[in-house]
Amino acid sequence: MGIYLGLIILVLFTSLLARVLIEPKRRDYIVLLISGIALFIIYVFRDFSVGRDIPGYYEIYDNMQSQVLFDASWTWMEWGYVLLMKVSSMMGLSFRSFLALVYFIILIPLGVFLKKYSKNVTLSIIIYICLQFFVFSMSALRQTLAMSICVTAYLVANRNGVRSFLLYCVLVAIAMLIHRSAIVFAPAYFLMRRRLDLGMILIYLVFLFFAFLTQGEFLGRLRELEDSSNLAFQENLDIGSFFYFMLLITIAAFIVLSQKSQKAEAYDLVKSLTGPKTIIKQSLTNFLNLFVCCLIIQFVFQGYMLMRAATYYQIFMLLILPNFIEEFPNKVRPFLGIVVVLGMVYIFYYATLLPNELDIVPFRFAFR
Repeated sequence: MGIYLGLIILVLFTSLLARVLIEPKRRDYIVLLISGIALFIIYVFRDFSVGRDIPGYYEIYDNMQSQVLFDASWTWMEWGYVLLMKVSSMMGLSFRSFLALVYFIILIPLGVFLKKYSKNVTLSIIIYICLQFFVFSMSALRQTLAMSICVTAYLVANRNGVRSFLLYCVLVAIAMLIHRSAIVFAPAYFLMRRRLDLGMILIYLVFLFFAFLTQGEFLGRLRELEDSSNLAFQENLDIGSFFYFMLLITIAAFIVLSQKSQKAEAYDLVKSLTGPKTIIKQSLTNFLNLFVCCLIIQFVFQGYMLMRAATYYQIFMLLILPNFIEEFPNKVRPFLGIVVVLGMVYIFYYATLLPNELDIVPFRFAFR
């Protein structure tokens, strides 16, 4: 597990060095570049035994040569991912080269996403490594790729106009062909244009009420959140305790921002499609509005896959915590940043590395 802790140290050291040697405009680029290269090396050049699902992906890819190009009936995987594997196999790519292609597609949109919206890129990367996203990417290849395409869709959707909307729909549809759970990201186009305010909270509460009436499993989910005997729930990235952590952050951020009286703008669907092609300004309250969706998904829906689908909205945690800290006075920010980093490392060590979440420990390179 030393390489994972070394990765965290590398990110922090790079950030510190960049503050001393690099001009402010280029610091984030340097931190993202060095961190991205380190993540890419770990993702691509590990032994295929690292990551619970990777041996299965390797076995499927190894059988691609004998399969028909547009036939995915022989496997449980989605048609889009099977097609990507088949084309890569026809091009003569080894499985490791295929991993390099996939993780390149995954990391580039993530870097653009953080550079564009995070007010503290270093802290966002630390959260990415420690708070489940990194370990999830080490195993769940299809869903991570689908999430990356959804992040790209989000970046495209920050501008009004029919073209932006249609491109967003196409990208989400492609993500669904890679992993069907991406359908939960479809409403994000509309949600990103609203800030979290009392009106939106009321809408969410009404939705939860009707979910309670129709499903009859609402209270069961509450009990299940603390049911340590539920192995499937425990394996789902410790999502039960993580729920309370996310809820606490959301409430705290909303209270602080409410004190600043940020007024939510009225949303006009017709205007967003036919009006001027203006860029949509995204603030912390917009990210919170999107983030609440993962709370709802975890709070209401049953089933392992639907619970995992919440990660499409959990990605906004990479922006919420760093940007939330920026709302505090300058003198307090360094202290809060240190507290968050120490908390993230603690969570990563005790919730991921020690229990060997998704079989990423011990880490082994392919070339030993």
